[in-house]
Amino acid sequence: MLIIGIAGGTGSGKTTVAHIEALRRGEAIEQPVYSYLTCTRQPETIAVLPRDVVIVEGILILGHPALRALMDLRVFAVY
Repeated sequence: MLIIGIAGGTGSGKTTVAHIEALRRGEAIEQPVYSYLTCTRQPETIAVLPRDVVIVEGILILGHPALRALMDLRVFAVY
């Protein structure tokens, strides 16, 4: 599995190291759903299955050393 991290000015939620480690082990995860309307995490989740390539994106993901260490390729997007 190739894990690619993409950082830049986006409005995405944060990804935790546990979500990526589980995918790398071949386990499915339940991705939280965040409401920008209520600024809270919703009770529903989205099932994410492991794939050959996983793209993780978020505004500060490259600043998290443990998460960055799990990435095979890191890209910083500049507008």
